[in-house]
Amino acid sequence: MTDQNQTIIPQVSEVTKLDQYAYTIKDRAFGILRVENSANAWYRDRGKLIRLINAFKYDATIKEACFSAGISLDQYKYFVEKHPEFSTIIEACRQMPILRARRTVVDQLGTDSKVAMWYLARKRPEEFSTAISDNMVLMPRISMVEDAENFRPVSMREVRKEYEYEIDEVAGA
Repeated sequence: MTDQNQTIIPQVSEVTKLDQYAYTIKDRAFGILRVENSANAWYRDRGKLIRLINAFKYDATIKEACFSAGISLDQYKYFVEKHPEFSTIIEACRQMPILRARRTVVDQLGTDSKVAMWYLARKRPEEFSTAISDNMVLMPRISMVEDAENFRPVSMREVRKEYEYEIDEVAGA
């Protein structure tokens, strides 16, 4: 009988937590965003917040995203102040175009040799790059035809004389 007479007292913190959030947004890019309850904040309008998030999925700047959502920069700053985890969400959303582009390039590797070489030149520049780096030593181009046209026989005496002169010059230094 004592069980029936006991009253259950709910925990106030659980009730306030339920009332603390107006709604949640679930997205595969970032997981769950719980939007705090507010009497008259702009983000009570889910559509505006979703437009803001979608703009970041196209790697928009903060200014562009605010314009897309129809909010001011101050309203955006206030939202981030109230929802500090939103900065992480922005970064996750901004990775989406990069991943799409990467997927497109990788999908083209098997069918387009130019894309394959472009990819290799960027991923393994030391092996596949055609760019000339600052520390690269360039050798002069040797033309066998030119050398054959300008060829003249040289005597051993001329060769010895040339090398002796170089040896004396180095020894005298």
